Amino acid sequence: MRILRTSVLVVALYTLLVSSCDHFIDSTANKQERLAKRICSACHLYTPPDLLDKTSWSTVLDAMRNEAHQADVLITKEEWSQLYDFYVNGSDLFLPPQSPRNLEFAPRRLDTTTFQSELAPFIFLMDCQNKDSAFYIGGRNGQISTYEGSVLQPLVQAGNFPVQLKTDKKDDSFEILSMGTFNPLIPEFGSLQLFREGQLMTLIDSLIRPVHFEKYDFNGDGTDEYIVSSFGMSIDSLHSGGLSLFDLSSGHTKRVQISRNTGALKSKIVDWNGDGLTDIVALFAQGDEKIQWFENKGDFNFEEHTLLRVHPLYGCNDFVIRDFDADGDWDVALVNGDNADYSTIFKAYHGFRVFVNLENGTLKESLFIPINGAARIHPYDFNRDGAEDFLVSSLYPNLFLNKGEQLTLLLSSKPFQYEAFEIQESALNNMALCAVCDLDQNGKAEIYVGGNEMLIRDHPDELVKRWMSKPLPLYHYEIEY
Repeated sequence: MRILRTSVLVVALYTLLVSSCDHFIDSTANKQERLAKRICSACHLYTPPDLLDKTSWSTVLDAMRNEAHQADVLITKEEWSQLYDFYVNGSDLFLPPQSPRNLEFAPRRLDTTTFQSELAPFIFLMDCQNKDSAFYIGGRNGQISTYEGSVLQPLVQAGNFPVQLKTDKKDDSFEILSMGTFNPLIPEFGSLQLFREGQLMTLIDSLIRPVHFEKYDFNGDGTDEYIVSSFGMSIDSLHSGGLSLFDLSSGHTKRVQISRNTGALKSKIVDWNGDGLTDIVALFAQGDEKIQWFENKGDFNFEEHTLLRVHPLYGCNDFVIRDFDADGDWDVALVNGDNADYSTIFKAYHGFRVFVNLENGTLKESLFIPINGAARIHPYDFNRDGAEDFLVSSLYPNLFLNKGEQLTLLLSSKPFQYEAFEIQESALNNMALCAVCDLDQNGKAEIYVGGNEMLIRDHPDELVKRWMSKPLPLYHYEIEY
């Protein structure tokens, strides 16, 4: 009887000990999670441990420690130890990959072009103007050229690293936005320039890595204002970029700072809430990734609203605004796949998404198509059925898994339904960017693909050898239906 009582006592003590250990482990994990949420939220949305592998978290945490210091976020040595334990021990050795699609779409090939010029090895700007049957190319040294057949015709020497060009049919002029520098440590070299009648003049200077601009006459004085998205610098990163309005109507530059958030990528001019006043919707990356609506209150005053906020591993790159569900309000398609920072592994949550506009003004995800490294959205009716399709270009494709993932064609069949095709010919070069147009005006989409010799990600050896032995800076082909 005494043996039985002793056994019962031992079992009870063991159960109590295990329960206490579990409680201690749970309490520690909960404490670490609360700490992570508090510290991460000082700069961006909280990021769970299961979104990266152990090795990547070690690199990311070291970088985030420096970022936190710049942002004046005070963290003790013990807290950093707890954070490291939470993220590294709470993550797996490897992330699961995206599933291979094994879909191929072979368009009719038109032309491949090789050339020796100052544009190689990096084409930085490509722009199609259907109305002018014109195609423009910009190199990193600022040389803007027109592409006619297989010949490049130099047009103008603009600022270094041109990223966007807009033409004006009224006077055959065009505006060129240039980053000025690709170096995140060098400030205020960007500019917006106007080329008219053979003359180049600077409209706006001292911009900090500008990447996009829009034009609209917000005050109704007959002259457009410029909305410039500046990505900013890596130092003083919370305040160096932003979204700005520039009014040049009085002969001097009036600047209105709409947002000081760094990582401004792109803006759209649209009446988001249907009140008759034209608003601005903008995409931000660089840590605090989000889509914001700047409600027009008149007299260049805008009220800020956050429509969507995602964690920094999303890698937001591009967006378009459409009424996808045909309910009378605006929705958003977004691609995320930037993989150039501290965690360069392939991520299953990169791809193409559609977010619908809810009645409370927020955006809810309704469609996700995985695409590694998704970078740009190119809208076009590729199969000429009257419904808009999308071409998604990828800067960080997984060519080990999907051979044609540099270009993915999404053909629309029904609302929120797209059939995905990989264009395997896109692996002809190491793609940097692409443009879609119909220069010969035959109704069929032409895809121009610009390459570069800078290998910024891992690729199969046979592709790398081909690219290096026979560079193909530019080629294009036509979608045949």
